[in-house]
Amino acid sequence: CSHFSASPAMRIRRRRLRPILEGMGADGVGINCSLGPKQMLGAVQRFLAVCSVPVIVKPNAGLPVTKEGKVCYDISKEEFACETVEFLKMGVRAVGGCCGTTPAYIRALVQVAKEIPSAPVRESKQTVVSSHIHTLDLSKPFVLGECTGEDIDDILDQALDCQDEGAELIAIEANAEYIQELQSTVQLPLLLVAKTKQELEGAMRVYNGKPLVQANGEFVFPLLKKYGGVAIVSDTAMQEKAREYGIDEKNILAYSSLKYTKIN
Repeated sequence: CSHFSASPAMRIRRRRLRPILEGMGADGVGINCSLGPKQMLGAVQRFLAVCSVPVIVKPNAGLPVTKEGKVCYDISKEEFACETVEFLKMGVRAVGGCCGTTPAYIRALVQVAKEIPSAPVRESKQTVVSSHIHTLDLSKPFVLGECTGEDIDDILDQALDCQDEGAELIAIEANAEYIQELQSTVQLPLLLVAKTKQELEGAMRVYNGKPLVQANGEFVFPLLKKYGGVAIVSDTAMQEKAREYGIDEKNILAYSSLKYTKIN
C-alpha cells in the first residue's frame, strides 16, 4: 500500500490533490483530524464525488473544548459511532478515529459498522493534469501555450504572455531549472516535452502537480509510475507498452485524441 500525506498548509484543494495522489499511485485517499464527523460531512461528500480509489475517514471525537483547564472533546463514544457510521453508508471504505477517540470509541464504531457491506469504488475515466493551483480535464477542448528558447527570462515572459492570453496548459522543454522557475510564477499545468529519460526524470522530480508528458520511448512509463502524470502516446504499440507497465488507461492519451487550440 502506498502512503502519501498533505498538510493543510499545502493549501491544495481536493479536486487538485486527488489527481496528484492517485497519479502517484496512492491506494486510497482520506481525511483525518481537525474536525468531528458532523463537520467533515461536506468534505467527505466532495471526496466521494471525485475519487476513483477508496476513501478513508478518521474524524476527531467532535470539537475540542476546555473543561476545568483541560482540553477534551464534545461528543460521546455513542454519538461518535452513530455519526461516523453514516460515512460508510455514503460510500467511504474505511473509518476510524483521531484526536479525542479511545479504544472505547472504536469498539462502539465497530459494533454499529460491522453489518454494513463495503461500497464499490467509484470508477473515474476522467483524464486530468494539474499544477499546484489548477486542474485541466483533457477530455475537453483546451487552449495550449508554448514556450521555446534557452533564456530563462525569455521563457518566463512567454509563459506569462500565454497565461494572460487564456492558455490552460503550457508546453515546455523538460528542463528541471526551467520548471522550478516557471512554476514559481505561472499557475498553469505544464506539458513536459522530453528527449531523454534523464531530463524527464529531473523535470518530473521538481514538478508540483500531475504533468502531461510527451516523450518518444518507453522510458516514460516507469517515470509515470514513480511520479504520476499523463503520457501522450503516438500509436497503439505504445499504448500496449503502457498497459504492460501497469499504467492506468486514463493516464494514457493518443495524440490524435487531444483537442486544443494553440496560441501563436
